[in-house]
Amino acid sequence: MNRRFGLIYTLFSILVLLVLTVLAVGRLSSARSANLDDAQSSYHRLREQLTDTTTAAMPETLREYASVVPTVRSLVLFDPDRGLGYVWTADNDILAIDRAALASFRGFPEYRLNEVRQIRVRDDVATELYLDAVYQVLSFEDAYVPCATV
Repeated sequence: MNRRFGLIYTLFSILVLLVLTVLAVGRLSSARSANLDDAQSSYHRLREQLTDTTTAAMPETLREYASVVPTVRSLVLFDPDRGLGYVWTADNDILAIDRAALASFRGFPEYRLNEVRQIRVRDDVATELYLDAVYQVLSFEDAYVPCATV
């Protein structure tokens, strides 16, 4: 009788663990998908706004955008032939370029991203002028939803 109860208890525990794991993965997947859609639509709005402004006014537009959008982690405006025009990062480790070499950098910037939690979006905003934006698409708040306090 005790062996049968132990077996049933173990199987039930494993089943509960599997159900909770599936629910957690589903929650994280749906949160990441929603955040990914938000990031891409936000980027396209920014890109449209930048195409309507002059090149000299773009850094100010990017500064305002970075202060308003909490999920943006990095904004880099660059020309592959002339170098970086504007660099903003919330975390110094995102951009895989040595800080001392920023002024002389040419080409397309490289990033150190966590592919699950972050996404890089790149598009041209003018002829030979590109904008890279890195967004946080999965965070701790997506996994843990705190209970409402009374």
